[in-house]
Amino acid sequence: PGITHKGDFSHLHACGPSTCPPSNLYLTHTRQQQHYTPMSSTRSLFLLLNPGSSSIKYSLQELRDDSTAAHVRCEGIIEKIGENGPGKQKHKHRNGNGSMTCSSSDRTVASHRQALDCIWEEIFQQMADKYGVEGSEMEQQQRQQDKSASELLDGIGVRVVHGGPAYSQPTRVDGHPEVLKDLEEISFLAPLHNPHSLLCLQDLQDTFHSV
Repeated sequence: PGITHKGDFSHLHACGPSTCPPSNLYLTHTRQQQHYTPMSSTRSLFLLLNPGSSSIKYSLQELRDDSTAAHVRCEGIIEKIGENGPGKQKHKHRNGNGSMTCSSSDRTVASHRQALDCIWEEIFQQMADKYGVEGSEMEQQQRQQDKSASELLDGIGVRVVHGGPAYSQPTRVDGHPEVLKDLEEISFLAPLHNPHSLLCLQDLQDTFHSV
């Protein structure tokens, strides 16, 4: 996983470290490949997250070597996290014909960690349909629950509102534990947002070991 600093999430785009045009996003490319043979070596898949004080926006984007633009496979937002009453979710999934299907839900989400699980549920089927997650329906459900299909992801980017004086540029997180430590120490600079971004980064590192 990597972190992003500042910027408008709606304009973020996925890119590899060697092909990144000027932007606020840097995604690491450290996937272990022993469990995954991609359908095409010219495609990379990235999950982008923008945690807020009571929401998380997400976008699953596919980058192709023959294009400078990322293709959105699915995206959405989970709002009213940790609030009383019905929740608020909106999701969009790309169909085989290129059109987008929209759905919504009032499912209550108690925490940002639970919201990450909801997001994984949403993107799993998109990855299974597009990239071929093998096995029976029961086996696929198990892979969704234990997140063992995370090898389909080439990188994860998480937006951080304030990086303090040390982090004003896109920064790689995996393999650099000092980054999370530094971010925790300066959480007071953006108390409504940074703690949730830090939680997402920590949870993603603990969960998606191959990314």
